[in-house]
Amino acid sequence: METGKRIRLNIKGMTCVNCSNKIERALGRLEGVLEAKVSFERGTADVRYDEEITSADRIVACIQEAGYQVVTKEQGRSEVLNIICLMLIIVLSYILLQGTGLLNLLAPGRLADPGMSYGMLFVIGLATSIHCIAMCGGINLSQCLPTQGKKRAAMGPSLLYNLGRVTSYTAMGLILGTAGYLLGGGRGLSISPVFQGALKILAGLFMVSMGVSALGLFPGIKKLSLHLPKGLARTLGKAGARSGRPFVIGFLNGFMPCGPLQSMWLVALAAASPLEGALSMLLFSLGTVPLMLGLGTLVFALGKRFTQTVSMVGGVLVVVLGLAMLSQGGALSGWLPPDLLLALIIAAAVAGVALSIPTEKHWARLALRGVALAAVAVSLLFWGMGAGVQVAAAETTPTDTPAAQEEQGVQEVYSVLRASAYPDITVQVGIPVRWTISAPAGSINGCNNRMIIREYGIEYTFHEGDNVIEFTPAKVGTVRYSCWMGMIHASIFVVEAGQEAPAQAAAGSAPVPAEYSVPTDQIGKAVLTGSIDGSRIQTLTTTLTAEGFSPAVLVVQKGVTLYWDIENQGEALDLVVPSFSTSVTLEKGMNRLSAYPSESFDVATGDGRFFAYVKVVDDLSAVDEAALREEVGAFCPMIYPEGSFDSATRTSCCCRGGY
Repeated sequence: METGKRIRLNIKGMTCVNCSNKIERALGRLEGVLEAKVSFERGTADVRYDEEITSADRIVACIQEAGYQVVTKEQGRSEVLNIICLMLIIVLSYILLQGTGLLNLLAPGRLADPGMSYGMLFVIGLATSIHCIAMCGGINLSQCLPTQGKKRAAMGPSLLYNLGRVTSYTAMGLILGTAGYLLGGGRGLSISPVFQGALKILAGLFMVSMGVSALGLFPGIKKLSLHLPKGLARTLGKAGARSGRPFVIGFLNGFMPCGPLQSMWLVALAAASPLEGALSMLLFSLGTVPLMLGLGTLVFALGKRFTQTVSMVGGVLVVVLGLAMLSQGGALSGWLPPDLLLALIIAAAVAGVALSIPTEKHWARLALRGVALAAVAVSLLFWGMGAGVQVAAAETTPTDTPAAQEEQGVQEVYSVLRASAYPDITVQVGIPVRWTISAPAGSINGCNNRMIIREYGIEYTFHEGDNVIEFTPAKVGTVRYSCWMGMIHASIFVVEAGQEAPAQAAAGSAPVPAEYSVPTDQIGKAVLTGSIDGSRIQTLTTTLTAEGFSPAVLVVQKGVTLYWDIENQGEALDLVVPSFSTSVTLEKGMNRLSAYPSESFDVATGDGRFFAYVKVVDDLSAVDEAALREEVGAFCPMIYPEGSFDSATRTSCCCRGGY
């Protein structure tokens, strides 16, 4: 006959099956507890105990001392407001960061690209360590918290724990690199954009589910999360606990399921080399160490109460990072358009709030589930209506995109490549397209250098100068395309043949020669003025009047930081630097710009009225002015369409400096 009293407790704060094992071990050590079964999936603890030896309050206190929270029914109701706030933070953060492009900077864009550099692998590790904080932070913290009666160094346990992780990551890279070598015959493995997109979607789903699970937003979502079988996790946990060594626990933790980690496994596999696979995972793992190491040291100083805040902030960051990866994966694979993803996110937020409302009545639970399903259905309905509107809009030709001009049976389109955006264009169905994309110096970077148009089977790598892309659109509609990392998106609007292009789009779609000759009567030279913080600098002064730049020919020294003072005697206007794909605003009065010149370039006012030529030389004292005047006289300035270049308030090519 069973003895003792049974109690079921709802536990908040478990992020993985190791958490449930940790609670079970803590309860097992409590005198009077006869049996303890903790379920990570349900977030509950079923405890049988002897009332004469212990009590429910002592059991609750034991769980809380282990770093977790026991939630009562009354607290559960108050949690609904917290859940609503968390949902709003996540949704608004996604919309804001996606709209500004910052969200893509959070997600590891080069996920599963076998050709990436080792330095980029380290950078991805740094970005991914945000995920590590939320998912593995609790295990890390357990090795770093000071124990009663035993003073431990702040850095030692955390350093050993992370050393164990790095070792297991590297070992897995060695194994996968060997497998790739055997599968690919030593030639490497090819990873298509669609497969990389699918991988990002899977990794994003894992990360979102893990983050949501850590925040306790969706009841039952833990059942969908990927984790080791509880028995195996318990065995590994006991082995680590018996060892008493953070290194062993870190080493075992390195084999736990994790979205970004499993994605990097594919990089090691694609390396098709034992050495390169191990080195890839080593660099990636080292990138995750600084944040995790700092967390352990900080928690040692602040204590256990800090862990809940870390878990909550980390959970939100992991969800947002997962959404970024879903967005990139959807763009690469073509399976998840950005507007559909946003609709699903909003629907999931509504469903999460509905399912989090506590109730013991069966009919109420069914009603709440109905609300959750209705939210998803309504979001999909509105997305479908929006897709129809987009097709209709394409058929009527957008008025703010460059449109093709037909010449001898071929549609000619001209665009300028920007560092942070691809152009939208409009073409007619059934007519061959010859699309020229001009890439000025400095406009190509690691993200936009390769463009993928899945609809037409095009994967194009840009080079400086004119890039020509040819295709024939087969049907009316909107064709989405992206960079090879899925971070930059744009659209090709295909309209009916014979439909006239809007005048606004047709005009000014390509740079045109300016009817202007840069005055060469005055030549201004930069002055070397010593150094700042050990770095050499040079200064230059120019005046912009109603007649133009004075002087308009300027000479600066190569490889020396330039402080360029421009006195604008008129009203505020834009200054365009085509070679750097950049523009800045010149206020009335003195403006200081800074640059690190490496080659000659021209600048122009945004309205294309005035130009100046900046000659970059190796030695300011040896300038052939006659040859320089001849060079400037042969120079043909170009007027670019408005909006062709990014604002330079945040670039290092030519940016506003302090004054």
